[in-house]
Amino acid sequence: MAKERLSNLQKWILVNCYRMTVLRDNTKLSPLSGRNSPDDKYIFFRDDILLSYFNLKSSRKGTFLEVHHFRESKAYYGAQAAVSRTLKNLQEKGYICEMQIYDRVILTKKGKEKAKELNVKGYSSGTQPLTTSQNNDIIIVY
Repeated sequence: MAKERLSNLQKWILVNCYRMTVLRDNTKLSPLSGRNSPDDKYIFFRDDILLSYFNLKSSRKGTFLEVHHFRESKAYYGAQAAVSRTLKNLQEKGYICEMQIYDRVILTKKGKEKAKELNVKGYSSGTQPLTTSQNNDIIIVY
């Protein structure tokens, strides 16, 4: 059976969702406003993708429970379409759970394993090597 191919956006989502939700490292993403409690800081949202991958600017800051408002433009609509399609494909492949309230992205066990594999293979996400605090496994990202 042929290996499943993933787009750069799909790889980015898996790696950064893993980094934020499992390794508890959100330092490489553009900050979403309204994340005040320690647990809020380690939830991966659709808006994280729009802010950090597509570099879209929020026209006004939302609270944690509000949606960020982005300046509507061709880039915004294109990014929204790409994110929707990509998240749907990741869900169909079993890498993420069905979209949750507030557009949270949650990795499945298969998604966590794939994210680890991408890190070991050296997927480039512009970050430093990843380590987990529980067992100090080094996951290299170039």
